[in-house]
Order: sequence, then C-alpha cells, then structure tokens
Amino acid sequence: KDMATRFAELYRKGELRRAGHATQGACKQLNKEIKWEESGVRNAEGCGPATRIAPLALIAPYVGMKDISDLIDYSTKITHDSLIARQGAAVVFNCVYTLAGKPDYFENTTIDEFIQKLADATTRMIPEGSSDRRMYERLMIVKDMKTREPAEALTRIGTSGHALDTIPAALYCFFRSPYNFEEAVI
Repeated sequence: KDMATRFAELYRKGELRRAGHATQGACKQLNKEIKWEESGVRNAEGCGPATRIAPLALIAPYVGMKDISDLIDYSTKITHDSLIARQGAAVVFNCVYTLAGKPDYFENTTIDEFIQKLADATTRMIPEGSSDRRMYERLMIVKDMKTREPAEALTRIGTSGHALDTIPAALYCFFRSPYNFEEAVI
C-alpha cells in the first residue's frame, strides 16, 4: 500500500519520471481512490515492474522468501496486472538476488544453467489452466543468442518496451560480458 500511495503522490505532484503508459494509467486510478489491488492495468506487459524490483532483491536476505514472492506480486500488480509483467520482475529479482549475494556465482554455474534456472522459474508462475510460456521461450532465445553479435541477437530478441523484449535484451547484454559493464551496455 505504501508504494501505491507514493506512486499516486508523485503522479499528483508531476514528479513521476519516465513512467510508461500502464504506470501512468494506474496512478490515475489510484488518485481516483481505486484500491491498489485493482489499480493495475489489466494485460499490461511493460517492463515498469522489472525496472523497480532490484531494491527488493537487495533486502531479500533479511526477509523470508515467501514475503518477497508476495512483494514481487504486489509491487507489480499496483501498475501492471499481467503474468508477463510479474515474470519479468521475477527474472530481474532473481538475477539481482543471486548475483549480488554470490559475486563468484559463475565459477560453479554456467550462463546456460543460470538462464535455464531463470526460465524454469517463470513456468512455475503460470496459473493452472494457462499455457502461456512466452517468457520462458524468450529466455531460451537468449540462451541461443548469447554468443552472437549484438545486431543479430537484438534483432532476434527484440528491443521494444515490452517486457518480452526488454528483459531478454538486458540479459543478453549482461551475459555477453558479465564482468565488464562498458561492454555489456553496448
């Protein structure tokens, strides 16, 4: 609720920066006193939740993982009410949580194994009765493209503001050069 209140206040003051359509739409709803549980734009599959999830990953060691899973869901649902947005946020969360906690992670795990772990986690988020494996499939493209040149890989992965493009594209850039920030950001 606190996050929703802050979003609404920033929006009212005109201080909500770089917010996409779904976040702005949700803030309008919040300012009409719609409950935060109902403010998220249905089927919004943007990357807003993924862009703001990293701080939760950094506090995760101090909170039970069930609480963090709920926080991922809650922080996403405020603005984006969709599976893809939740999965995108969870992928970023899992990357930050794992790699911040274990800087030497890739000494014992291959990049392919890590991508597979991230992809498998997205399938566990799919509601019963749904067959939406799009995020999983997009992460598998990253696995296939990680050694390709950026022009080829990013053409295949996609570079729109849609979470199915932004999350895999960010992972591709990171995995292309995980120890050199300048090279990773192309």
